[in-house]
Amino acid sequence: MKINENILVGNTGKKVGDVMQNIYTNESVKCGYKVNGKDVYVKLIDLGYLPNAGSKNVLHGLTNFTPIKIEGIAYSDTLSNVISLPFATPYFAGNNNLSVQCSLTASSIYILTYNNDSNLRGYLNIYYTINS
Repeated sequence: MKINENILVGNTGKKVGDVMQNIYTNESVKCGYKVNGKDVYVKLIDLGYLPNAGSKNVLHGLTNFTPIKIEGIAYSDTLSNVISLPFATPYFAGNNNLSVQCSLTASSIYILTYNNDSNLRGYLNIYYTINS
C-alpha cells in the first residue's frame, strides 16, 4: 500500500511525506496518537556536546505543555561510545558514578555528568501534550 505523501499534517503546513522523511531539531511534530484525549507531539532538541564532569542547561522553547516522556542518545564522533539518555548505571562505593542525568524544567533541559563526557554529542526527544 502506498501512502499519499501529499496529505497535510494538521495545521502545520507540512505534508505527510515531509514528516515521514525528516524530523528537524527544534521543531515540534505531531506523533499521531493521543494521551488523555490530547494529541501528542515530539520535539528533537540538539544538546550539543555533554559537559566535562559538570552541568549545562539547553533551552527547549516549549510553553504551556505537559511532558509525557523524554528519551535520547549521546555518542562520540567515532561511535566508539553510544549511550541512551538519560543514562544510569549502578553506583558502587569508591567508583565513579557513570550516569548522565537529564532533567526537564518548564524552560530548559538540565544535563549533569559525573565524568568527562565532553566527547559525546547528545539529542533528546521531548514528548508532550499542549495544555488547553
